[in-house]
Amino acid sequence: MSNMKRKPHVVLMSLLVLAIVAVVSLSSCASYVRIDSLVPAEIDLGAYRNLAVSSTKSFSFNAFSRPSPWVRSMGAGNISVASGISRNLETQVASFSTDRLMDTLQRTGFFSLIPPAVTDAYLAGASAGVDAFALLRQSGATALLNSAVNYMDCDEYVYSKARTKWIPEGQSTDTEGNIVFVPGHEVIEGYDYYLVQTATVTFSYSIVDLQTGMVIAARSFSDKQTHEVKLGGSSGFAPTITPLFTNMISAFQDSIRSQVAPSVVSRNISLMGNKPKNAFAKEAYKEVDRGNIRSAYTMFLSQWQEVRHVPSGYNAALLLESSGDNDGAIALMEGVYAASGNSQVWKELERMRLSRDERRQAESQLGMSTSTQEGDGSVTITRTVSGE
Repeated sequence: MSNMKRKPHVVLMSLLVLAIVAVVSLSSCASYVRIDSLVPAEIDLGAYRNLAVSSTKSFSFNAFSRPSPWVRSMGAGNISVASGISRNLETQVASFSTDRLMDTLQRTGFFSLIPPAVTDAYLAGASAGVDAFALLRQSGATALLNSAVNYMDCDEYVYSKARTKWIPEGQSTDTEGNIVFVPGHEVIEGYDYYLVQTATVTFSYSIVDLQTGMVIAARSFSDKQTHEVKLGGSSGFAPTITPLFTNMISAFQDSIRSQVAPSVVSRNISLMGNKPKNAFAKEAYKEVDRGNIRSAYTMFLSQWQEVRHVPSGYNAALLLESSGDNDGAIALMEGVYAASGNSQVWKELERMRLSRDERRQAESQLGMSTSTQEGDGSVTITRTVSGE
């Protein structure tokens, strides 16, 4: 039996398992650097950092679109469930949107803000002929941020699902007293009831120049969420639908934050493997694993300078970038590429150059000189770590 051929699918499966094990083994011990980079906001608001924020304008259901106080049934029989849609849902969502937006703007550390309570009071005076924009400018604001819940929709319905039980085959007696065989069959024991709630929302904001009255930027977000829950019986109350709306408003905040203010993004970049093998470079990888970054950088750099070991030059450049010296890292990576023509080196060099350009653009938005040194705590914080 020793000369039997293994089935092709068995061989293929064995090879796949071995490949997965090899990849996991390699990836689990690969060292990498974490690089935190300053990136610019999508909208350049460098000249509008003194921002007046108004309360989010509420959406209003009309007489025809206002949801019913009772949940509709979809073939679920005679079931009565009170709606989870509160009468003041629109006000709740607008108020939550105001608070969440203010929190997002404050967390950027980029703006000086006039809060909605003050801004709204100034804007209310416009109906009496007061120049609200002039008053806001006198308070130090250069731009006004308006927001609105432009659209809301919600739906609720209940459906039923039969709960069955299997009756095994057996014997029974018919109406004439004869014993008859009864095959196995299912019987309905009862019904379970499920509530489905769906919410849709559109939220938008615009930023207005208080001097010219022109809209600087405007963005809009839309989403839809569905939630299903098993009901305890055939009647009762539906859970509130409000969290579906607040979850979506909260999910918009990351995009809003990146649109209006510079931010720090982090990426993990693997070091180039030690190929061709270099005994001295091998020790440098161990230093990275121990967290001795400065020592590792020195060792990698020496192997690049002395024997032109490409992985060492590549890794030294990454470690230099992780310490905050972007220009020095680019210069070193340019030298490595010029000497090797390595495609991986070129790819990383292009990323470094793009990161440098983005940092300079972000610094311009922040009103900083492009010569500002990173690593001083005011621009970005970098760390170097390694995989286990």
